[in-house]
Amino acid sequence: MRIRVTQTDLSKTLALVTSVVPTTSSIPVLSNLLLEVEGDRITISATDLDISIISKLGGEISEPGSITVAARRLYEIVRELPGEEVDISADGNQITVTCSRATFKMMGMEKEQFPKIANLEDEERISIGAEILERMIRRTVYAVAKDETRPVLSGILWELGKDEMSMVGTDGHRLARMAVKGNFGIKEPMGVIIPPKALNQVLKLLDGVDEISIAVDKAFVGFFVGDTVIYSRRIEGTFPNYQKVIPENN
Repeated sequence: MRIRVTQTDLSKTLALVTSVVPTTSSIPVLSNLLLEVEGDRITISATDLDISIISKLGGEISEPGSITVAARRLYEIVRELPGEEVDISADGNQITVTCSRATFKMMGMEKEQFPKIANLEDEERISIGAEILERMIRRTVYAVAKDETRPVLSGILWELGKDEMSMVGTDGHRLARMAVKGNFGIKEPMGVIIPPKALNQVLKLLDGVDEISIAVDKAFVGFFVGDTVIYSRRIEGTFPNYQKVIPENN
């Protein structure tokens, strides 16, 4: 594997992807990220098994390949590099990072050691304005329960209807809901419960973006923005019937 990328682009991508890497885990490989070089792109992925981030950036590809390496260590190295371009190569399980006169070597692991990440690329998508989604998240996420003994209350209920979309958060004592009317291209109404951590990651992608695409399957929700996708595992369970506590004329 051999690629040359700009230090700025690589550092920015690593900052985003590394943010989902758990600080501690009983599964050592979760502290790594996966680098995959193919065609004219490098794909960088990380996961904590519930939330995954995959981001792609362009570069000069000399040799395709893949390796998984310590996420935070690689990010710390790249963000401090002095030059404009970074050369990354892998020989077996050793990765070499070179920029100007600085060279760093790290030991990694084979791609096969890295967990398989959800893939909703081929699922049907809907689109929503980034500004609308941001408002919905910010106006509801604060109300979710911090106690994870009741998992459904520790997530946001996202209701997707044919002519209305809403988000609801509650901890059993307070409730926040925001609904938006419109035709979002939803064929079959559905409700999904999403952890706030995933939605806070999505917020990082929305600055300067007009629209975001969303795909849903039985286990995951995917948020697609440009060359980046965030996958969140759906929280299982039945959300409380919040409609009972909302006055009809509200």
